[in-house]
Amino acid sequence: MNKTWVLVEWREEPPTYDIVPRKDILKKKFEPGDVVDVVYEEESSPATVIDIDESKETLRRRMFRLEGKRKSQPCLQNDAKRVAKKKKTYTPTQSPSHSSSDQEPLVKHQVIRRKNSILMQEINSMDSQVGESSSRETQLEKEILQLKKENENLRALNISLQQEILPMLKGTRTPLTVCQQPQPHGSSEKNLPEKTHGLGISENVLTSCGRGGTSCSAMVKDLAVAVFGRDVLATHGLSGRAGNANKDTIPKPALDQDKVVMILDTVQKKFPDVPKKFIRAALREKLNDEHKLRVRKPV
Repeated sequence: MNKTWVLVEWREEPPTYDIVPRKDILKKKFEPGDVVDVVYEEESSPATVIDIDESKETLRRRMFRLEGKRKSQPCLQNDAKRVAKKKKTYTPTQSPSHSSSDQEPLVKHQVIRRKNSILMQEINSMDSQVGESSSRETQLEKEILQLKKENENLRALNISLQQEILPMLKGTRTPLTVCQQPQPHGSSEKNLPEKTHGLGISENVLTSCGRGGTSCSAMVKDLAVAVFGRDVLATHGLSGRAGNANKDTIPKPALDQDKVVMILDTVQKKFPDVPKKFIRAALREKLNDEHKLRVRKPV
C-alpha cells in the first residue's frame, strides 16, 4: 500500500510550507484548503492543506515553487489603519520592536526543530534499512556454511561407498559383513538391528548412510546403493510387477525381498516415528531415479 503525503502551510508568522504523512493529520476527511491539526513531536499545530499526493517528490517540487514565488513577491507595508490596530494590542510594558524581536527567534527555533525532527526520522529509517540488510547477509552466510558442511559430508560418504562397492563389483574380495567383524564386549553392535547382519556392508558404511543418520530418505537410498549397487537398482523393480500405468510393458525383475525387508527394518529402527510406507516410497523413488539416469546415459 502506497503512503500518502500532504503539503501543508503552517499557520505561523511567517508561514512556512512542509510535507507530512497523511496519518499525522488529526482529521479523517479533509480537502485542499481545509485548516487541520497536524501532529508535531508530542503536540499538534494548525496548518492549511495545500495539496495531497502519493508522490513525495511531486509535493516537494510544488513546495519549492510556492516558496520561490513567495520570496519573489515584494513586501507590502501595512497601511495606517492596520498599524494603528496593531498598536492597540500592545501592553504598556511592550513596544512593537520588542515584541517582534522576541517572536522572530521563537518562530525560527520552531522551524529548525521541525526540520531537525524530519531529518532524524529519515536517518532512523536509513539505519533500520541498513540493519535489515546486514541481518539478511548474516543469515545467508550461515546458510552457505551449512551447505558447505553438508557438501563435505556427502563427499566423505561418496568416497566411503566407492571403497566398499568397487571391490564387490570387481570380485577381488568380499567385504566383511557386520556379523563377521569382531566386536569387543559392550560395543555398538547391541544398538544395531539384527536383520542388518545379512546386508553385506561394513559398520562404517552403515553409520555413514543418510548423512550420518540424520535423514530418513537419504539413509534408505544410501543403503540401497551400498547393498545392491547402481546397476542392479537401474534394472530391477521393488515388487517385480508392472504398474497400472505400464500394464503393457514387461515388468522388471524384483530385488531380493529379504534384503529389501532388512533395509526397511534397519531404517525403521533408526527412525521409529516414520511410517514404513514412506520408507518404501523413498526406496521406490531411488529405483526410478537410477533407471532414468541409465536411460539418459549416452552409450
